[in-house]
Amino acid sequence: MILHASNYSRLPALLVCAFLGVSSVPLTQSFARHGIGFWSADGRDFYFNSRISLGGGDNSNSNTVMVSYIPGSGFSNSVKSTPNMIAYFTDFKLGLGRAVIAGVSPEGLDRLAIDAHRDIHACGAIEILQLNQTRASLGDADSPKIPTSVILPGVDALLDGVSSVNLKATVTTLEQLGTRFHSNPSVNATDTVEGLWRPLLPNGATLTRESHTGSIQQSVIVKIPGSDTSASTVILGAHLDSINSLDTSIAPGADDDASGIAALTEILRLVKSSGATFSRNIEFHAYAAEEVGLIGSKGLAAAALAKSQKISSMLQLDMIGYSANGTDQAVYIITTDTSPVLVRHLKDLASGYLGGNWKEASLPAGTSDHRSWSEIGFHASFAFENPLNYSAYYHSAQDKSEHVDFGLATKFTKLALAFLAHEAGLQSVASEASSKWSDQTGTKDFVKMAVSRRSTGGYRIAAAVPQSLGAQAAELCKVISGQELGCQSLVTTADLAKNQNQRTFFVSTDDLLLATGDLWRFHVYGPSGSLVAVRTVKLKSD
Repeated sequence: MILHASNYSRLPALLVCAFLGVSSVPLTQSFARHGIGFWSADGRDFYFNSRISLGGGDNSNSNTVMVSYIPGSGFSNSVKSTPNMIAYFTDFKLGLGRAVIAGVSPEGLDRLAIDAHRDIHACGAIEILQLNQTRASLGDADSPKIPTSVILPGVDALLDGVSSVNLKATVTTLEQLGTRFHSNPSVNATDTVEGLWRPLLPNGATLTRESHTGSIQQSVIVKIPGSDTSASTVILGAHLDSINSLDTSIAPGADDDASGIAALTEILRLVKSSGATFSRNIEFHAYAAEEVGLIGSKGLAAAALAKSQKISSMLQLDMIGYSANGTDQAVYIITTDTSPVLVRHLKDLASGYLGGNWKEASLPAGTSDHRSWSEIGFHASFAFENPLNYSAYYHSAQDKSEHVDFGLATKFTKLALAFLAHEAGLQSVASEASSKWSDQTGTKDFVKMAVSRRSTGGYRIAAAVPQSLGAQAAELCKVISGQELGCQSLVTTADLAKNQNQRTFFVSTDDLLLATGDLWRFHVYGPSGSLVAVRTVKLKSD
């Protein structure tokens, strides 16, 4: 995982690579018309109005530029010497500088990453941008094959097989490589991950390695065909590289991100040992070179887009094994660079299978490999340890298994396996799921819903549930006819309005545009974050 902080303090849990997106027009147009245009985490636009030429020089690359966070107080000498820097400005909100750099050699990329990590006492926050890439907005999400609001004993039984002993064994194997830094030619982390995964391939599965421009490290991909091979694909991802900002030859990377690879390895083992089959296609991704610009995931996401591959959902696991003093055992569901619909689904799954011990959190800046998918229009999600108190050992020689809480990592692994079972459709529980869904959606007297018109012209949706449920919070989302098994768009909160006549009332926070025939679903949560009530209604005219 790539994190960054200010040059004067460690900002709480800022995740990953540079957090700039390209402008809404392709960068080739942006260069020609405006200079270089980017937006920042808080939505402010920055434009360099002079026209830029990227041609010339041995280190030039006419297809990419790079954005990096570096200290606002200035550059170190080696960062200064990075070739072809073409723009620099300061973000006063974060106390950081941003440099836009063109045509960086592989050696320059490594030097920039290491120096930026060191100078700001955190990760270098680098993002490599394709000049012909346009940031795309999310369309409607696919429904999960199995509703995420139902709890299935068959899925629970599969989750019971997750072994913390196995998780630790995988982390230890990766840790003992010494380093997994992407450009280290003496250590091949890709070989190690392939060696872990190949014996675990279920019947019909394939394993391949993918090379990437910008790194000698390869990604590892396992593909498991679903019963309907023409269906969309569900992806579980983690990154296989590591970094140490002081000495890249000693980068054990136990939490970051051997823990995520261990979770995928354990899930793959359980899929094979249980004989589980799924309706949708499944892919496991071990991404190369995440720490220096999301290189592996960007390459795979771009390839999927180029061949019009149907991706229904993606979940990234990155740093899932640190708990300060062992007291924080919550799973954090991240809203930065993620699909609101999949956030909604993950909260359902954590409520149902983890006892509601989850928290929703945004990141002040940064991201992980899921961003590579979400920025080009795919629905992606991200689960992470406490973003306000993440591992004190990451990106150092001390990121070792002795500092990993494997009980917490087990919870994340179970959440990811439940995500796979519901999103991809675990076939052994299909009939059980259908019966439970019918029971759940048939409780019309349990959740009362009403619509009111606002003076502004919009509408609010209200819901009432029995006060005995101890309901504390609620959300609602829009559902598309024919895909009623999950939310598709517009997830919004509902405020607790009052308790009256033995009922608890919630009202949607935002004014909504409604139409006859629309389907809306209310989710109501108890004090522990567990789901206590759900109902879907179809709007009709008076």
